[in-house]
Amino acid sequence: EENMEMKREKSERGEALSWNDYMSLPFTQN
Repeated sequence: EENMEMKREKSERGEALSWNDYMSLPFTQN
């Protein structure tokens, strides 16, 4: 539960940053 809340907080705080990190992943660069 604690981990879920932390993940939720991170998602709300830096959704744009997380999206940039996701787009920067190797498997997204085809």
